[in-house]
Amino acid sequence: MRRGITVVITAALLVVLGGASPNKVPEEVAANMRRMADYCKEVDGKPLPHEFVEHGNLADGLEFWAINEGAFQCEGAWSLFCGSGGCQVAVYMVLPNGHAKQVFARGAYGMAMERTGTAAKLWLGVGGGLCGQEGNPSHADAIHCDRPLTWDTKAQRLDFAPLSKARFPARLRNW
Repeated sequence: MRRGITVVITAALLVVLGGASPNKVPEEVAANMRRMADYCKEVDGKPLPHEFVEHGNLADGLEFWAINEGAFQCEGAWSLFCGSGGCQVAVYMVLPNGHAKQVFARGAYGMAMERTGTAAKLWLGVGGGLCGQEGNPSHADAIHCDRPLTWDTKAQRLDFAPLSKARFPARLRNW
């Protein structure tokens, strides 16, 4: 019975992804989504159908799936995946065999996808040193900015674009 509930929740979550077909979502992404729903239920919460996954292609054509844990809604445990430092964002690149590899994971204060034609760019809301602030500021004293992610072909991973590409003041917030 528990597996049946998880399958129903996963299917509902996939429908929220803008009509994405369940057979097109890489197993690694679907497994992460199921883990989140299962964890929500373990703490007596109820996963709600709500967009928390983005799907697109980077400018160089690489297909990605991005999971924004801060946008996941767990009724009864609203802050389950977030803390004072933000919420985890995990990005997966789709491999030629249809599977996906996680190429980025970091806490952030928000995530947004900006589409231009057929390409998409991911932006994360971050603070402190990631915005160029020196020292070790307290959370209250940290400056905030939005930083785009860029593909590093040599390292085969996503990383923050140069600070010169950041947006000040920050606009992205999950809460």
